[in-house]
Amino acid sequence: MIKLTPTILFTLLLGAYALITLILRFSQDILIHALVIGIVFSLVFIISRKLLKKKFSGVHIVISALILFLLVSPGSTLKDHLFIGLIGALFLGFKFLRYKSMPIVNPIVLALIAAYFVTKLFSEYILISWWGTAYLNGVSIFFLLPAVGYAIYKFRKYGVFFSFFVAYSIVSLLSGQGILPVITNGTWYFLAGVMLLEPKTSPVKLRDQVWFGGAAGILAFVFLKYDILSPLLLSIAAVNALFLLQKVMRSRASGIQA
Repeated sequence: MIKLTPTILFTLLLGAYALITLILRFSQDILIHALVIGIVFSLVFIISRKLLKKKFSGVHIVISALILFLLVSPGSTLKDHLFIGLIGALFLGFKFLRYKSMPIVNPIVLALIAAYFVTKLFSEYILISWWGTAYLNGVSIFFLLPAVGYAIYKFRKYGVFFSFFVAYSIVSLLSGQGILPVITNGTWYFLAGVMLLEPKTSPVKLRDQVWFGGAAGILAFVFLKYDILSPLLLSIAAVNALFLLQKVMRSRASGIQA
């Protein structure tokens, strides 16, 4: 019998949100998009277990597949499906990119960024629109809140979530844009409440969560303002890398003191 761990329960809630999104925004392209991702990430799981003999978490692979489904714009051409295959291959490769058994950057984030830049080299870049995170004039937020609320509470990531919104709102106000577009856009809830909260690439201590979420909020705003390629994903990757750097520096400092 499968034990319902917090991670599995979060996966079920996120899966429920993805299913609601599929139903409410249903089209043939979206259905095919979901099926292709399901096939690709099933292959990722099988290859990692059977060929590579790596026991990567099946739950984490499912979460990554759900994120991919909600971020990458659905397409119906062979090229679109090959892009999904490319992301799956990069995701599997980046699962091995670790420092002392810990991921440097959330693998699905790194895979999406890498796929974006690889395809852009051939003038056919993949469209990462976050299409499944904001729709129906903000109503999507209410469908997403169970997953986000559970993750914040169960994984104790209050600092990350709220510091992101505070930092982004402040820079938005200072730039004259106001905060209404921030608190009514489901994309920010998904970024702060799903993407940034990945346990292995985000801090546990509250004071670290505050700078982590705040830095993500500021970077997301700056990258968007200056139209830096794949700005939201780059902001996540940047704070993931900064958090790893902090851990390395603390580890070395403690070694010197010892």
